[in-house]
Amino acid sequence: MKKNKIIMILILALILFLPNTVLAEANFDDLLTDGKLVINSIKPTSDEMAYSVIYEYGIMDKYPNYYVNFDSPCNADYSKCTIYYGNHNPETDPHQEVEMSWVYDENVKTVVDSLINKIGNQDTFALNEIEFINYLLNLSEDSSMINYSSELRKILDYKNFSIDVRLGDDSFFYTERGGNAVFSYNDTIYYIKPMTIAQAKHIIYVDSNTTDVLSAVKERLIKIFGTDFNVVEKDTITNYLESERQRFISQYNPSAPNSNQYSSADEYASEMMNLEYYNEDAYYHFITDTNIYEKYYTLTINNKEVNFLVIKDSTKVNNNVNLISTDVGSNITISTTSNSLPLDTLINVAKLTNGEDYEKIVNILNKTNIEMYDLKLFSQSTGNYITKLDDGTFEVKLPIKEELKGKDLIVYYVDDNNKIVEYEVTIENDFAKFNTNHFSIYSLTEKTNATIEQNPQTYNGIITFIILGILSLIVFVITIIYFKKNSVKDC
Repeated sequence: MKKNKIIMILILALILFLPNTVLAEANFDDLLTDGKLVINSIKPTSDEMAYSVIYEYGIMDKYPNYYVNFDSPCNADYSKCTIYYGNHNPETDPHQEVEMSWVYDENVKTVVDSLINKIGNQDTFALNEIEFINYLLNLSEDSSMINYSSELRKILDYKNFSIDVRLGDDSFFYTERGGNAVFSYNDTIYYIKPMTIAQAKHIIYVDSNTTDVLSAVKERLIKIFGTDFNVVEKDTITNYLESERQRFISQYNPSAPNSNQYSSADEYASEMMNLEYYNEDAYYHFITDTNIYEKYYTLTINNKEVNFLVIKDSTKVNNNVNLISTDVGSNITISTTSNSLPLDTLINVAKLTNGEDYEKIVNILNKTNIEMYDLKLFSQSTGNYITKLDDGTFEVKLPIKEELKGKDLIVYYVDDNNKIVEYEVTIENDFAKFNTNHFSIYSLTEKTNATIEQNPQTYNGIITFIILGILSLIVFVITIIYFKKNSVKDC
């Protein structure tokens, strides 16, 4: 009996540790839809891109045992690709060539192609100090630092592409993230830009005539973010550079390859300091620039100390936070100067033309010539939809279709109690602009003649005023009648 139990345990252990290829057979039909492998992406333009969109962004998470060969994933026109099953050994793993279906929106691709031309050969995009601190405040495993760069967003006309770049390193006064930038819209890949870099120099600017730098930094951070992040004066740049020189001295090994060109550890350290800090083309040359203040500081952001340099330059002091996001498909734009939102927040638009919500709102408004949109905001860093803004408003720009141009327009919102709220619009370059502090379903249409609520509090106040006025009139009339009757009796 005891022997049988031991055998059973050994069999169970063997089963648990056997490779998945032994536990299950390859069934390539599991990956296919109507006989094709469907990938939400434009057709690849290289084998490297094909590998990324099929494996890394297509089947890897959903079908972990299937893969494509990095060296030769597809045929010449990417109409067929070979899928493998097993332990990533193309020579022995079972495989099958499958037909491909590349699914994407041609109109979106046209927009993307024009924007890619604007990027040109630029591959490095900077974050200013506001964007970098905002990134650190919302840092998560899903954060992609490049989405915080207004330099790149501006080049892309603020279109709501989610860009994924994760690789990188953090140095003492510099943060960088790089890799192949994947441009996605509606979970569809429209472009992969090789070796794209987001960079942030840890610099805070203050006014040129600043004498108390510590107070100036705190005041600026409080003005922008509402907190000074426990700013502490840490040390001098001179001492930091000396510590770096000592680090190179300790690394010196005269027996190491190419080290015999240096006569001493000091000579080696001096050369390394020139290469890293003092030469004009050095990676960290900005640290030794003459405009850098003599001391550096630390900020505590999410329980982590981050080192910052200071530059006195009034021309670079900009406290404006401006989040702009334009939907590629609809061209709807939102913008806000609120500093409470993650700067990787992107607009998410769904145009409603049918369905329960659409029919309900159309019936309540009694309108047919109407443009209805479900507007949302989403931050990749936080993984949350943002529905309301407590410290400001959003400006929303809706494109005006031909049937509504020249009309007296209004935007309507129908709340959960079927109460109608209207938002006055201004017309600018065939766009209707309005302001709101929350996102939901909004309808652009011609203004109605009926009285519709503009603001719940204002509307209730008007109704209350009217009711009080009527009651006052009734009381006045009763009083007159009463006194007239009493006057008649006295006579």
